[in-house]
Amino acid sequence: MMNSALKSPGLIVFAILAWSFSAACHAAPPNDDWAHRTVIAALPYSDSLPNVEQATTESSDPELFCVGLGHATAGANSVWYEYTTGAADEFVTLQSGGYDTIIGVYEGSPSDGLIVDRGGCNDDGAGSAAGSAIKGLRLRANTRYSIVIARYPPNTAASMTLAFSMSSSPVYQVTDTVNTSDGVCDAQCSLRDAIQQSTAQPGAILVPAGHYVVSGGLILGSTGGAIYGAGMTQTVIDAAGAGRVMTHGQFLANHTYALHDLTLTHGSSSSGGAFYGSGGHYVMDHVAMTDSVSSTDGGGAFFEETSTLSMYDSLITGNHANRSGGGLDVVGDNMEIHESSITNNESATVAAKQGGGGLFTLSRNEVRLFNVTISGNHAAGIGGGAYLSLDGQGLRTKINNISIVDNDFGAAPASALRGGLMMDLQVSSSQPFVFTNSVIAGNHASFDPDALSDCAAVGTFVFITGNDAVQVPNSCNFSAAGDQTGIDPLLLPLTSVGLPAHVPAAASPLVDAGDPATCERSDALGTQRPLDGDGDGDAVCDIGAVERPAIDTDRIFANGFD
Repeated sequence: MMNSALKSPGLIVFAILAWSFSAACHAAPPNDDWAHRTVIAALPYSDSLPNVEQATTESSDPELFCVGLGHATAGANSVWYEYTTGAADEFVTLQSGGYDTIIGVYEGSPSDGLIVDRGGCNDDGAGSAAGSAIKGLRLRANTRYSIVIARYPPNTAASMTLAFSMSSSPVYQVTDTVNTSDGVCDAQCSLRDAIQQSTAQPGAILVPAGHYVVSGGLILGSTGGAIYGAGMTQTVIDAAGAGRVMTHGQFLANHTYALHDLTLTHGSSSSGGAFYGSGGHYVMDHVAMTDSVSSTDGGGAFFEETSTLSMYDSLITGNHANRSGGGLDVVGDNMEIHESSITNNESATVAAKQGGGGLFTLSRNEVRLFNVTISGNHAAGIGGGAYLSLDGQGLRTKINNISIVDNDFGAAPASALRGGLMMDLQVSSSQPFVFTNSVIAGNHASFDPDALSDCAAVGTFVFITGNDAVQVPNSCNFSAAGDQTGIDPLLLPLTSVGLPAHVPAAASPLVDAGDPATCERSDALGTQRPLDGDGDGDAVCDIGAVERPAIDTDRIFANGFD
């Protein structure tokens, strides 16, 4: 029998309207996915977006690497915005809050591959409700950007309203190379002036070409920002051996601080000769750290625990650490290095669980190395090129298209040789250690160039390899499809143009021997993969950090004479 309350048509209509209103109030936000992102027409912009708890996470959403105390993640409940720049570069500040957010800025599309804007990622940098903030981010002229804001997965809420804003950031233009400061960045502005003002109101510091001697070092603003030079070799910041070049924080909240297009050199400190970072997300983009010294760890740079590091197109060379990490020492949560070279650094320790002439890392969550050259480094103890001391139950490691070549290690007995790469997983992990399309060769004991030892590993972990080349047989467990062991890779000496790297010789077994499904899309020098390096008409990517140039099969002679 029909309920008497529903016999009236008016009551039925009211019930339907009430249900529709309730459903609408709890619908997913309109910018729930990338295809329906909200367009930001002009700055400043702000938005209050309710019902974010109803937003979904798409399979194409990018991983945000800057997450503190956790793995890279696509987050949850993601929403999207879009902003297109005008005829000139712009510098912006973005903030998101109301709940625990992560924010990322990207170019491209999910179908072509979203590419993070270097410096455009933050977690927990807003200072309240675990919100996020990016300050002083440079956006290139006439470019469309996509902005994603996601929730950090462990933290849930029944109802979430996003507070998001985007505005032009302060810009501080350095005009003078002097090492003095009056605290004001005006018509006459030293680098110290700019950093001091940016500490009070974070933004972008623009440093023209020049040699800036900063004896005593620079203390960067504690709440994030960015410094932009005129080019890696054009803007040189020199501590003259009198202190560390740059210092950022001591277990700060996870602010993002980015360095672009400059050199830090001649630093000297107890840890991190050229740079020290603690607790932040650090971005090094086209940065060189050279000729610096640490009395403990990180001759070039030291990144303390709870920090994350994203490094791109950078050079770490000529640095010295008395303990671990002659070039870099990363004792943080997540570390990624792309298209970079770590060369001719040294670590002086012979102690157990220490070393790494070029790189030492004790990471607890995620390690990624892509198109990296580690060459010519020396460790007095073990790990001439790199010592990966990996500590974490959920650790994830991916190494692809790297070259660990011609590093040397200390005068240990032959039975204890630990060569170019040392891997030490201190806590057993079910997560795989993926090592693909890479070459390890020519690593040897410093007391005997013929005492070759390329790779050693201790601990318990799942080791997945494929299409790797290792000169010394039985180094680690390279036995998957496409792996080559016991071969001479026939690499040319380090290039002197651009970032140092080893190009395969014409007859190298690395040429066209990579896995097309997993090779990086470009190489360490910015060349698109794959190229037809052996001239057989079939372009396949190479093993290692550098792709050999293609052979012109239309020509009879290699010198170009037809």
